[in-house]
Amino acid sequence: MSGSLSEAFASVGVVAPDLEMAPAAVTVEALPTFDPKGDVPIPAAVPAQVTPATQQPVAPSPMAAAIVVAPTPPPVAPSGNQPEEPFSLATFMKEVAAFGQQEGKGANARPSFMLRVTQAAMLGAVKEDDATALHEAYQRNVAKSKGIAVVKQSSAPQQISKIKTMIKLGQLPLKDGGGEQILYRVGHAIKEATKANGDKPLSKSVVDCYLSAARQQLNTPEQPLSDDDIIAAVMPKPRDEALEVDKLGALRDRAQALIEDTDTPPSEETQRVLERITAECDARIEELGGTSKQRKQQEAAERKAEKAAQKAEKAQAELRALRAPLAMGVANYSSRG
Repeated sequence: MSGSLSEAFASVGVVAPDLEMAPAAVTVEALPTFDPKGDVPIPAAVPAQVTPATQQPVAPSPMAAAIVVAPTPPPVAPSGNQPEEPFSLATFMKEVAAFGQQEGKGANARPSFMLRVTQAAMLGAVKEDDATALHEAYQRNVAKSKGIAVVKQSSAPQQISKIKTMIKLGQLPLKDGGGEQILYRVGHAIKEATKANGDKPLSKSVVDCYLSAARQQLNTPEQPLSDDDIIAAVMPKPRDEALEVDKLGALRDRAQALIEDTDTPPSEETQRVLERITAECDARIEELGGTSKQRKQQEAAERKAEKAAQKAEKAQAELRALRAPLAMGVANYSSRG
């Protein structure tokens, strides 16, 4: 790794992937720089996909205007007289191994890994079907770096789905730098939101911010996300305050549990108080239309009943369709008689 890049990473306390393990097609300029708070890639000399000639560029948004855009450098040959190695899934797997091993050593490598997945998809090196192999290679190298056996994760399907989302983002024919530029704008928005929050980290992880933006972009693939869309993707959703009815439900459940406690049963007087509490809570809950849980259960029961009714109606329609020819035959027979 070049001295300047090593120093840049070291200055923010981030361990960069070992370029000796990465394919020769990857240049130093193709790797992101990082924010010291949260290892967030920030838009310094941002690589971007060249806009196809058939597309007309649009005016940059205020957030995008602050980003220095440079074309993604083409694969270059390694030093010396060695032949050029094309960027492909096989060469990208070397980078995946490097990212996995760095995470195994304690670095927060996953945001950079997800960014590179999107870039690799833009370059045509990976497709959705490769997501499982990428996840398995990453986890295998995390375990290798830690010196432990690979353990099958229950969250593997979710992690693979996340990788697929980043691949699909990279495959979108977006203007102004494609999917990677969306992610750099997300990184820029995270940096600004963190600064506005008194340099306190957001409760939402960088990868979650990436995924929120990617999913929203996939829902509107025609145009790049606006600055407001990016900010909405970055900012954590505020938790809804517990509804009054749910607080009453929790109180009722707690009182009922104390009544039914056989290890330390309440005194008769205390039990009467608890029974009065449960009765009054039940009455008020009914007035309010039920707790959130009860409403969901009711909605599920109604959906189930509706499906059963639709199934019964379909069966009746099929039966009528079968009976129609028979009835017609009987009518024709009767008319001839």
